[in-house]
Amino acid sequence: MEHGNSTFQKIMIHALNSSIIQNLMTPTGTTSKYPDTSSYKDSITPTIQTLPTLGMGMTWQNPDKLIWTKNKVYQYRKTFDCPQDFIGNKLILSFEGVESNIYVWLNGKFIGYSEDSFTPSRFDITKYTQEKDNVLCVRIFQKCTGTWLEDQDMWRFTGIFRDVMIYKQPSLHIQDLKIDTDINLDTNKSVLSCVCKMSSNEPHTLQAKLYDPQGNIVWNGNMQDTFEIPVENTCLWSSEFPNLYQLELVLYDTNNEIIESIQEQVGFRKFTLEYGIMKLNGKRIVFHGINRHEWDLKTGRCLSQDQMEEDIHMLKSLNINAIRTSHYPNNDYWYKLCDQYGIYVIDEMNLETHGANDILPQNKTEWTDCLLDRARSMYERDKNHACILMWSLGNESGSGSNFMILHDYFKEQDPSRLVHYEGIVQDRTFENASDIESRMYTSPENVKAYLESHPMKPFMLCEYMHAMGNSLGGMEEYTNLEDEYEQYQGGFVWDYVDQAILKKTDNTIMDKTSTTILTTPTFVETAFFSQSRRNRQKPRTKTTLPLCRHGNPFRFDNH
Repeated sequence: MEHGNSTFQKIMIHALNSSIIQNLMTPTGTTSKYPDTSSYKDSITPTIQTLPTLGMGMTWQNPDKLIWTKNKVYQYRKTFDCPQDFIGNKLILSFEGVESNIYVWLNGKFIGYSEDSFTPSRFDITKYTQEKDNVLCVRIFQKCTGTWLEDQDMWRFTGIFRDVMIYKQPSLHIQDLKIDTDINLDTNKSVLSCVCKMSSNEPHTLQAKLYDPQGNIVWNGNMQDTFEIPVENTCLWSSEFPNLYQLELVLYDTNNEIIESIQEQVGFRKFTLEYGIMKLNGKRIVFHGINRHEWDLKTGRCLSQDQMEEDIHMLKSLNINAIRTSHYPNNDYWYKLCDQYGIYVIDEMNLETHGANDILPQNKTEWTDCLLDRARSMYERDKNHACILMWSLGNESGSGSNFMILHDYFKEQDPSRLVHYEGIVQDRTFENASDIESRMYTSPENVKAYLESHPMKPFMLCEYMHAMGNSLGGMEEYTNLEDEYEQYQGGFVWDYVDQAILKKTDNTIMDKTSTTILTTPTFVETAFFSQSRRNRQKPRTKTTLPLCRHGNPFRFDNH
């Protein structure tokens, strides 16, 4: 469950001072020396950004050839005060996106270490926080052990690129919420099932309200921590009609005082695989999809909510009904937009071992726990989104027993969705690691050959057409297959936006390039939620302590 759906009080960190160090060696995952911050100033002075590196798989093929003494290190420092009502409560420090790892200190005490650039890293800082003059220090290495699993073909921007915040938790709160829907398509009756995991065994009252897409109350009552709500005449969710119900949970203490309230969007939809055909709400589904990197030519991988809303409007205007989050979990706000506007999502793990996929992860058991951690982080954050129809095990990472383990994890946690992985095409030993036949850049003739072989699995192109720059042609040869073969269920064009970077030339004319950046990004303040035209919802209270809004998209030297 996303913490952003709760009324937890929060503070945001708006900017963190930064510096770059070369040749600083620290063993991964150990308590390292508190960084020297004597050279830091109280305010940051943006200057020309260090050139980003372009991800190329072959860089990582042989560990023995890596020069670890040239591993750049980025240090951040931020001072902040805590509101009076934060003191004495449990406090969680959350980094929503940091590339590629993170060491954290607070007030001279080492807090912890984390990897996985694209899912949240959270730390309990309760006993280290004071009311005034807190000093937060962060150290980020350009390369770490996790980098072996993050070899996507893309620009590298080492550092903080998503929100950083501290939020307080009461001793009793809803620690986790899992939502499931069961729909009888014949009677149009449904059941909403909820499991609330509480942080403690303290006595409490849990109230649940469910509103239909028109704002009418469907259910209102006190519930157990695990409960079901029957729904008559269900308004189903789909790309064409993204009907969303609104679930409101209110937690009361023994004095009938509100401890916490949660609002969650609920989409009733049934996604199944029947006789080799994927169906949504009982009807065959065809994906007119696209692969999407999180990208902007000015701000890199640091996107504001306004930018994401522009993207979603563009997709709908072009009749694109699906996206694959190539090749990592996206900003959590993106999934809320996909719920609201009706965009089908293949949610992809942060995993690509492009240049070393004949080595990693393969069958190596020493990588299994790390892979499962990435799968678990994505699943737990995103599990309640109606837009997600499939979990993807990553991209271009070869084959091996680890992918069967990942597949089984997702199916055990969530049998309502399918599991996707294209890598089985290269090695059929672990054929069952993917519930569908997924290929990239194969010819229409090869697609036909597969479909005419009486296959058990439906066919989908996870990447095709390669529409970068001025390319893309002959698409009709693929789209014609939609009417000819039921088991051909569309594909995802590569890709949504060219990963170009804006630069200022000598004559001050702006153009796109892949060599230099001279522009300074603008930090955009946005609200915590967006009201779609189809689903209006009440604004959530802004009670966060903001430490860094949208992260720091670029690295800066301090002078």
